[in-house]
Amino acid sequence: MRKLYYLILFAFICLLCAGCSSESKYEKAVELYSNAEFNEAQEIFKELDNFEDCETYVTKCKVMEELQGTYVRTETGKPAFTIEKFKVLDWDEGTTIELNDSCSVATFTNEKYGDSEYDITFINSVPILETEMPLVKLSFTRL
Repeated sequence: MRKLYYLILFAFICLLCAGCSSESKYEKAVELYSNAEFNEAQEIFKELDNFEDCETYVTKCKVMEELQGTYVRTETGKPAFTIEKFKVLDWDEGTTIELNDSCSVATFTNEKYGDSEYDITFINSVPILETEMPLVKLSFTRL
């Protein structure tokens, strides 16, 4: 009887430790994502299935990785901006990018001008960012 007690106690401790390990892996993956290390974060999130937002993070990692690069105006081919990690370079200074949970909208945030939302579509694996403004539709394609 005593052996059964110790066996149950050992199994309980193992399960408890596994939960702690998953939590620390999750925290590490969130940190990697926040530091724009999308591939590394994605690999860890794929391993974890006991957190409800892991699937969302896997998708965010994939899309953010795809969004990295230089964009041109779709209509004119003129250079517009570069997305590097969470920053939008060659745009208004201090502009950052964030994805919604469905990864269908990218929000460019700038302290001076506020938020601008861009719909994300992919054509032949090339991301296109589009927005409707009062007088014009803007479209940007990654090179």
